[in-house]
Parts: sequence; C-alpha cells; structure tokens
Amino acid sequence: MIPHLKVETENAEKTRSVLELSGNLNKNFRPIKEEGYILWPVTEDTTGDIIFRSGIPSKDSSGDYRSLLPKEIAILAPRAFDVLGHVAIISPEDSFSDFIPEISKALLTKHKNIKTVATDGGVGGDFRVRDLKYVSGDENFVVLHKENNFIFEFDISEVYFSPRLSFERSLVLNQAKINESVLDMFTGVGPFSIYLSKKASHITAIDANPLAKKWFFNNIRKNKIDEAKFTFIEGFAEDAAPTLTSKFDRIIMNHPTSSLNYLDISKNLLKDQGVINFYLIADRLKEEPTPNLPFMESPHWLIKDSRVVHAYSPSKELRTYELYLSD
Repeated sequence: MIPHLKVETENAEKTRSVLELSGNLNKNFRPIKEEGYILWPVTEDTTGDIIFRSGIPSKDSSGDYRSLLPKEIAILAPRAFDVLGHVAIISPEDSFSDFIPEISKALLTKHKNIKTVATDGGVGGDFRVRDLKYVSGDENFVVLHKENNFIFEFDISEVYFSPRLSFERSLVLNQAKINESVLDMFTGVGPFSIYLSKKASHITAIDANPLAKKWFFNNIRKNKIDEAKFTFIEGFAEDAAPTLTSKFDRIIMNHPTSSLNYLDISKNLLKDQGVINFYLIADRLKEEPTPNLPFMESPHWLIKDSRVVHAYSPSKELRTYELYLSD
C-alpha cells in the first residue's frame, strides 16, 4: 500500500507544486481521482490527510533508483525511503538486508541530491535518537532541512527530529494566538518552538539531551529570531517542569510513546483557558472522539479537538489531542 495525500480538487495543482519542491511527491505512481479529491502519491515522511491505496504505477520509471538494480534485487528493494537533507535513510528489512550496498549505490547514482546513505535501526533511548549506521557516500550526518520557510540544521545521529511533523507544526502555528506563552516540553532541535515564535511572547523549552541546546540555538540564529524570546532548560521534563513557577497558554507535549506519564505534571502549568497539544501513539480509531468529553476518562482533562497525524503501523497511528482543563 502506498501513502497518498488527499486534497480537494481545486487545490490539487498548488499541492503538487509544494510536494515537488519539498521532494515529497512519489513520481513512481500516478495521482488518483476520488469524488472531488485528488490523491497525490507521496513519500512516507509526508504529513497531512494521508490515506493508503494500492497505487497506480507511473509509466515513466526514469526516476526510480530500482531501475539500476538487477531484477532479483529490484523486486525486494524498498520503493520509498526517508530523506533528511542530503541523507537517505533506509529502514532495513530481512528481505533485502543482504543487498544494502547495492541499493545504496543505486540511490547515490540516481539521486544527485543524496550524498549519504544510512540504515535506521529505530528511535530509542532517553534522548529518542535514531540508531543510524553509515553505509556509503559522505560520512556526514549534519543535515540542513528546509520546511515551510523554516531552516533546521542538526546532526541526525545526535538529536531527535521528525520531518513527518512539518504539516502538523504548521497547523499548531495556525491555531496559536498572538502573545501566547508556550512550554515546549520535549523540544529537541526546536522545530515547534521556532514555528511558534512567530506568535508567542515567550517560549520555555525543555530537553534532556545535552547536545540539543547547541542545535536549538543554532536554529534560532539560522531563522533570525531574537534569542531573548527563549528560555532553554537542559534536563528531563519530569524534573524540570515541576520547578517552573509560571503558567502557560500552550504546552507542546510531543513524546508520543511516553506522553501519558506527563499529564499530571502539566496540570499545574496550564492557564485556565490554555491548551495542550498532546501527541500519542494509539490504536486506530474508527471515528474521532466527541469534543468536550473527558480524555481517557480523566477527571481533569477534556478534549477540545483531535486528529490523526499519520499512520504508525498497520494497527496504530500517531494522534494529536488538543486538551484543556475541566472546571
């Protein structure tokens, strides 16, 4: 099944242009028309209204790196892969793990923007860092990533960053009000903080990774934002957050595998009319929860809104909830 971005027909061409510029358009497949919508085939790191279809193969295979591989390897090689800056990241599977060197060579030959190829053993540890293994090309994991007129530079082997949340970050910025105070509890290299700095009066950012602070302020400077707008706290959220004396209009809680552990901490940090952007990996839901009902039967938290961010596995999805305190 191939991921497709679902857009209304009148926005189809504008969306295609954006996808091409960002490198998210999967040119190995053709768009699909469905009842007033166009489904653009996209790479797996694309965010938005993503749905999965079998895919209609494109007649033009000139852009497919697999055309350079022997047939017996091409049928096993992954159709899609992540790209961060100049680095192509392959999630190895048993079916093609023996052919990683050949696949890597084909990627470097076909895609001139790719200079480095690595395999990804998954995100893990307290700092949620990718388990990257260098395969070929330049042995350089410092990337320059551009999205929605923002620039982020960081070493993907040192710090956490998800390009799949680019659309989500835009949505949160659109939700935000002028002069909000923001707490970004798991900031990483600062993407949510930097987006929200366009509207926020001040942002307090927390991250436990001692390497995050360097890249955080590097990205503030790259995006030409006043550093005085930010306070960075190095430490684990469970230790740092309870020491804060201020309350916030908005809290970003982007730690989807562990976020439930931090709701109690946040209760005393949110203003009465404030909202938490809460991210959670959960079982797929057949329908969205009803607004203004309790979140997971909590006596403290109510759901303002919710949506799917992207698929996580065949049975699970990354979801976001906008939560507010009950009276």
